[in-house]
Order: sequence, then structure tokens, then C-alpha cells
Amino acid sequence: MELQELVERSWAIRQAYHELEVKHHDFKWTVKEDLLALSNDIGNFQ
Repeated sequence: MELQELVERSWAIRQAYHELEVKHHDFKWTVKEDLLALSNDIGNFQ
């Protein structure tokens, strides 16, 4: 995959997550909320 394809794919994935956030929480998560969820997920792996 070329870099531009990766950028476009990551953008599409992020947009899909925004749609899910709005569907389930009525708003898009902030960067802070995204990072909090990520750190929680990482903590659950240990």
C-alpha cells in the first residue's frame, strides 16, 4: 500500500468510528476521550 492509500484508509476508519460514537453516545468523542479509551483498552491487556 502506498502512503496516500494508508492515509485515506485511516481517515475512512476514523469517520466510521465518528458515526458509531454519534449513534451510541449522541456526539463525537474528543481526542481526550479517544486517548482515555485507548489507555483503558491497553490496561485491560495486562
